[in-house]
Amino acid sequence: MRRAVAQCSQAACGSGDPAGQLSRARTPTVRDVAENFPDECRYVLELLGQVYSHDAEARERSLTPDERLLLHQEHSKPVMDKLHTWLEAQLDERRTEPNSGLGQAISYLLRHWQR
Repeated sequence: MRRAVAQCSQAACGSGDPAGQLSRARTPTVRDVAENFPDECRYVLELLGQVYSHDAEARERSLTPDERLLLHQEHSKPVMDKLHTWLEAQLDERRTEPNSGLGQAISYLLRHWQR
């Protein structure tokens, strides 16, 4: 899993894209709770990995900023919506204890979520 984290972080560094912005929020989650909540962390990383893949595609295709935005709106937004829904459900439906490391990480992500 650490290799996946490193790859995701490398893909997002300096890119100025939604994935890059979320990497700062993602890092504490992975570092603090991966050992205790590996399945949940893997799920989040897999979703974010899809966004990073879209951004890598945009770079490979040398898309303009407007084209890149369209690509993310079409392909990354549904993934991010799915992640946001999952995060909210973890707390709203009491799937995760709010005071646990995972609950605190989810609360952090939701507080810093920008649509």
